[in-house]
Amino acid sequence: MYRTRRYPSLGIDKSVPQESSVKLKSNVILTALAVVVAALLPVPLTTGALQETTSSGDDSRVSYIVLQDAEPVLEYDGGVEGVDATATENGTRPDPRSDAVKEYRGHLKEVQNKAVSSVGVDPKQILNRYHYTLVGFSALLTEAEAAELRRHDGVLAVQQDVLYELTSQEEPDEGPTTTTAGNRETAGPAGDGVVVGVIDTGIWPEHPSFADNGNLEEVPETWRSNACAFGASDYNPDDTDFECNNKLIGARNLRATYTDLLGAEIYGSARDYTGHGTQTAAIAAGNRSVPTTVLDEELGPISGVAPRAHIAAYSACGSLGCYASDVTAAVDRAVADGVDVINYSIVGGAAPTSAVGLALLKAVSVGVSVATAAGNDGPGANTVGSPGTEPWVTTVAANTQGRSFAAAVTVDGERFVGASVAAGAEELRVVDGADRGNPRCDPSIDFEPSLEGEIVLCSRGAVQLTAKSRAISEQGGGGMILFNQSKSQALVTDSHSIPTINVDFETGTAIKKLIASAEGGVSASIERLGPRPDSEPSVPTFSSRGPNAVEGGILKPDVSAPGSNVLTATTPTPIAGQSEELFQTVSGTSMSSAHVVGLMALLIETHPDWSPAAVKSALMTTSDQTKGSDSPFAGGAGAVALDHDETDGSTPFEPSVVFDVDPADYMGYLCETAAWVVTGDTCAEGGGDGLITPSDLNQPSIAIERVTAPTSVTRTVTNVSNETLRLSVEIATPEGVDVEVSPTDISLPAGESATFEVTVTVEDGAETDTWSNGSITWVRGDGQDGEAVAHIPVMIQPVALESPATVTGEDGVATADISFGYDGAFDVTTFGLAAPTTTSDTVGQDETPEGTSPRFRRSDRRHGGATAHEIEVTDAAHLRLSLNKGDLTLPEGISEHEVDLDLYLYDSEGKQVARSTVAGTDEMIDISFPKDDTYTLYVHGWAVGDEEMEYALRGWVVPAETDGSLEIAEAPTSASTGDDATIQLEWDADDIDNGLGVVVYEGPDGRLGVTLVETP
Repeated sequence: MYRTRRYPSLGIDKSVPQESSVKLKSNVILTALAVVVAALLPVPLTTGALQETTSSGDDSRVSYIVLQDAEPVLEYDGGVEGVDATATENGTRPDPRSDAVKEYRGHLKEVQNKAVSSVGVDPKQILNRYHYTLVGFSALLTEAEAAELRRHDGVLAVQQDVLYELTSQEEPDEGPTTTTAGNRETAGPAGDGVVVGVIDTGIWPEHPSFADNGNLEEVPETWRSNACAFGASDYNPDDTDFECNNKLIGARNLRATYTDLLGAEIYGSARDYTGHGTQTAAIAAGNRSVPTTVLDEELGPISGVAPRAHIAAYSACGSLGCYASDVTAAVDRAVADGVDVINYSIVGGAAPTSAVGLALLKAVSVGVSVATAAGNDGPGANTVGSPGTEPWVTTVAANTQGRSFAAAVTVDGERFVGASVAAGAEELRVVDGADRGNPRCDPSIDFEPSLEGEIVLCSRGAVQLTAKSRAISEQGGGGMILFNQSKSQALVTDSHSIPTINVDFETGTAIKKLIASAEGGVSASIERLGPRPDSEPSVPTFSSRGPNAVEGGILKPDVSAPGSNVLTATTPTPIAGQSEELFQTVSGTSMSSAHVVGLMALLIETHPDWSPAAVKSALMTTSDQTKGSDSPFAGGAGAVALDHDETDGSTPFEPSVVFDVDPADYMGYLCETAAWVVTGDTCAEGGGDGLITPSDLNQPSIAIERVTAPTSVTRTVTNVSNETLRLSVEIATPEGVDVEVSPTDISLPAGESATFEVTVTVEDGAETDTWSNGSITWVRGDGQDGEAVAHIPVMIQPVALESPATVTGEDGVATADISFGYDGAFDVTTFGLAAPTTTSDTVGQDETPEGTSPRFRRSDRRHGGATAHEIEVTDAAHLRLSLNKGDLTLPEGISEHEVDLDLYLYDSEGKQVARSTVAGTDEMIDISFPKDDTYTLYVHGWAVGDEEMEYALRGWVVPAETDGSLEIAEAPTSASTGDDATIQLEWDADDIDNGLGVVVYEGPDGRLGVTLVETP
């Protein structure tokens, strides 16, 4: 999986190998000790890696995405003199090779060139052009040029580019089981005639999973590309030519921004150099029954979920990540080329609709189904990343499949069972890494005394797992016993370069005691046991969870699929990991997404007339809710059915009913959530018929956030069977919430649709500010055997009070609009205003151990990569810490966009309380009513460069005293369910500049909420 992270060009060695995943600099993340007091801020599309430049300050050129108000090829119906319409009347996609499309693209190119020329920029600075799904381009611009373009007629938006970057996964808490990729041997659809588009790191074309075995259907007529971008031997002689075939029908290298700013990779083509793209492509549509060998061990055959589907690979990511501008171009090209489904295992932080999200929406609007990874940031809440937060994509969590690759370790005569696919080891001396000064086997720390062939006991955490075994190997060790840090962690089976076994917490603790108690040392041996049944399927802790941080009314994730220790194909020349291997076991929601894309291909073969919404609905309503987690925020509607006979009721291939969505409804949703992307008359002024609230979108799930009064939503169900259905509703009521469905019985002829209304009412005494889980299931009634037809997860969040997180006042006055969800007494208390304090200091560049990217450790302060500040907090209502671009003193030649500082807050016990790691330097930590303590705040130099960076850290400590200058001018003293009210606040406008105050709302049972007041 990929996550967003910036990689500035500040002297960091770009040749350093990077491990398998990409990390997004997320917003403020608080542990259980902290209270989030503001709504989760969207991650802005801030610029990612920047080109090397001798310009300084505002003259630095960085990558921007410019979206224009013009009809793309898909929608152009004429109007430009001399240029024929390109949109089709029958819903098919325009042929990009046609004269009309070529002429219109030429016209759009002129429009784009004119736009950049109008601000004095040479059109050669344009790196990507978007014509087919949306109109726009990416270009290298200065801040001033970007600002001027925003004012240009016909420009919808100018967004700084962002890099979805490959980084070492800090602690991949992978799940316990191993699956082969698909391995479906049942009769039925196999993906014939369907084109699976994989937007990723490319593909290894000679891999047996992608061989043309001569038995596939010819390339479909809807495929409109001859691109087969392999054989850039001038750049790398090992990049041999490859002729695309009926299996791998196309490949494009689309790393324009990446190559311009960061340089080309190992291969200057679509050839995969990390393994990630090869892995996801093989899971989705690799050939059937391909024999596998990992580290000389035969592990049996694997098959893609849609083994007869065609594959098109789009290399949009480099070893340091994927620029948003490049992946937007990949979506644009994939839709133009004629793909039927897209696997998009690239995840950013939860953010409003961006260029990438909009391009994917346009793909869905012309019948392309899209699956995205939920992310690998679990098990915390609100961790599903974008574009997985969007309703038009199918967002996939990980689950396990009840099998594992087992191994055993014998220590001093005692035998313990764990997991491994690595080689075994004969009896060797075993030592505890903690006794050698390196308990987590961190590659940046030397073992003291040095290793001499021993097996090393290592704790998980801090660095990517294969980096631990590599560190042992490079420092002279002979094997690794990797033990979990807690009972909740599951066992993993990475492809390690030395004999390795992963054991659970109890086993690791026992081995640790054996080593400590043995006088004169102890020996150990490791043996592989092979595949064996394991525990019941579950959602592993690494899988990202809901609720949706962007729109709580859109339930995410949608479904779960295998993503833990999946055996799949890989590249034999990875930038990190084992070389000369064609297969490996990998974990992550990227693998889960690929499974679902394969299922989508099967569904499209079976039902070529279905919309992407119908495909998504079939997967969700027939999923298995018994596998994984009790909460839809973990596994969505449930585990998808990979085989025809896997469910007792309807299957995805014969779901009986679907919840369909007209693409125009998605635009209506955007009218409510991101109106800037909607043009024309789609949105009715004043919130008319064109506007659709998130909870009312016709999804096969229901999520309603912050409910204070009875609330109703509607859903429309369509009969896709060949018979009349008589349906009855069964309701699993969320705790503390009454749910009514009307009507409760539906008679639905084949092909017809019916609408039902769901009304939720919070019961007296219901727990508030937490989500309550229930479901609605439509079953065959009135003599039709009671079989479940459609299961819909329901999540409701009752609140006693709906209040704003933050208000900003002017001239000493502010208001806060609130809504009540209870009856009884109501009180308002104010604290502050408090003035900020400023502390100036410097921080240097974090040292980057080989094989990793910058990652915060408190020990970074030893080499200047982090600076520590002590903060005394006593009797405080609120603590805020802030550091942004305006707080930096930039060395000559460095732009603020190139600097990335982060904040990490620890308490006196050494426990991380909060962190802020937004892309760029726009950091803020907010904690409401922090405990009395001496905290340590670390400013981390994620990207600084060769010179130390001077900064001015700002902090606010609002005393928990009620005699401050912030006062209540007007407020109600009682609450009634469903009523609205306005709190009037006032203060002396000349008292404090840039002040911070706190408004606390209380009811009969205590505190109901908090609003922060910010003053100019």
